[in-house]
Amino acid sequence: MLTRYRHAFLPVLLAAVTARADCPPQPPRVLLERFVAARCVACWKEMPPLLQEHRDAWVLDWIVPAPPDTPPPGTPRLAFLHGAAMAEAAARMARMGGPLAPDEAFTLSHPLPQRSALDLQVRDTLLPGGKIGLQLAARFTSQRPLPAGLQGWLAVVERLPPGDESSPVGRQVVRALVGPLPLEGLARQPITHLRTVDLPAQGNPQQFTSIGWVETTRGRVIAVGRSPLPDCPKN
Repeated sequence: MLTRYRHAFLPVLLAAVTARADCPPQPPRVLLERFVAARCVACWKEMPPLLQEHRDAWVLDWIVPAPPDTPPPGTPRLAFLHGAAMAEAAARMARMGGPLAPDEAFTLSHPLPQRSALDLQVRDTLLPGGKIGLQLAARFTSQRPLPAGLQGWLAVVERLPPGDESSPVGRQVVRALVGPLPLEGLARQPITHLRTVDLPAQGNPQQFTSIGWVETTRGRVIAVGRSPLPDCPKN
């Protein structure tokens, strides 16, 4: 099967790429969003584009569901992709790059400003009853105006090292999503959002972490944060 790839860039004021996906520096330099169609095993198993940025970026891997009339998965890899697919992935793909064909992958690069007055803190907590508590705390420390209509998002992701599930690169598969979270008034005072989501039914909870970001109404990501990781030197 021929695998089709698309990629796009969203500009910001300053961009640099020197971090690793698993333990990126603070502040993060680049956010990559990679979309894979749930029926395209070849897309998942092939090396994605923007390899230098992949090594140096924070990553969100979105699995876009197959159409409702698609036959049941017949292989373990298809079963994994179908199990990881989320309706929210299709909605975000439609917003960021249009519909995704069944044999297609799409990568979107968000270079991030390295000097920002927008501070973002993300935390997650495993709660009783199979729940995850998520927190996004945003603080703006400048007199300059902020873009209107900013939105916050929180995602629970599963960190997969290279080789897991036949992927040639490390993955951070989105397993749950919260948002958009309103941020009106952020220029005047800090804003904190607390949300609770169900523990994802699939995936290894020991490999879960959470990523939060702030974007404009046009989809330009201007800040990213992640919950602390015990295996990274500094979070």
